[in-house]
Amino acid sequence: MTETTKPARASQLTPFGKVLRKLRIDHNERLADMAKRLGISGAYLSFIETGNKPVPESWPALIAEHYELSSSALEELHRAVARSEYTIKLTPEATPLQRAAAEVLVRRWNMIDDNGAGSLLELLDDIAPDTPEGEPA
Repeated sequence: MTETTKPARASQLTPFGKVLRKLRIDHNERLADMAKRLGISGAYLSFIETGNKPVPESWPALIAEHYELSSSALEELHRAVARSEYTIKLTPEATPLQRAAAEVLVRRWNMIDDNGAGSLLELLDDIAPDTPEGEPA
């Protein structure tokens, strides 16, 4: 099951786009400068920053290399990529019941107000605490 959405406005930056913009500011670069450094067009970079194109898998490492980022900065890039993804995929290991629950949540998502979303987050924190990827709960 996959659910895809895009940012509300085309000019709205994703979390990954915000990290890239800060990186450009810190290095006194324009979008065109960063695009040239990465070997892409400015338009393509802009599409990625605004969520209109997915972040290529190799980009966090490529950006870390080009900008000589620390390992913690690379981890932040990976987190920003994850927060910027508007497609959520269930792992193949998901059980039929887990898939059914996810499908119901996606179908009814727009019916849930902020109070309901907060309640869901609290419930999920209770039954499945968030842990760094790859670590057991």
